[in-house]
Amino acid sequence: MARTQAGDRGPQRSILTATEQGSAAVADWLARPVAHVRDLRSEFLVKLALLTRRGRPLTRLVAAQRAVLAPLEPALARRRTEATGFAAVLAAWRYENASAALRFLDDLT
Repeated sequence: MARTQAGDRGPQRSILTATEQGSAAVADWLARPVAHVRDLRSEFLVKLALLTRRGRPLTRLVAAQRAVLAPLEPALARRRTEATGFAAVLAAWRYENASAALRFLDDLT
């Protein structure tokens, strides 16, 4: 614990300071793209928020994220045309989500 601070309401707050190793781990995590489209809404958006809060540019993370997702789109498009029944519905859902995510990333750059 680095210090304590009086709270506006309630007990004192403990103000913590990250170790050098902890700071390095956070920096590494913030630079790493997420592996799945489903993680964009939670983990990736948190990373964007924290980078913005730190005053850091988003361009490297956005480019890295795009590099992870771009190869998925053609494969998902193929699955969409080849699948039948509910598998086709699911494939369409996954393709549309990946396409929307790529458009979102393009809009950020």
